[in-house]
Amino acid sequence: MTQQLSAAEAAAVVNEPIGDLNADLARAARPTSRITLVLAALVVFVVVFGAGAWTHALLSGPSSSEGPSAVPGGGNRARQPGQGELVIRPEGGQGGQRPPGRG
Repeated sequence: MTQQLSAAEAAAVVNEPIGDLNADLARAARPTSRITLVLAALVVFVVVFGAGAWTHALLSGPSSSEGPSAVPGGGNRARQPGQGELVIRPEGGQGGQRPPGRG
């Protein structure tokens, strides 16, 4: 059932204020609370940490449960040059440089 309004009644309904515009604007202009900022920082931290872990897992490749001393034939192998020990070159130079007077 619809009710017909006269022009004067319709104008009164349209001109009637719905709320306090100044209070609504003041509430919208309030700065963000400290709780909201802390929660936003936590969310950012979790997202960045998760993205870093995912990227690390993606780029590191498959992991192996065998240690460096496990050899297919069994036993331990001696350390090879380049595995953290100092290797003295016969030329006496370092980094590919030869001492003066040699070739």
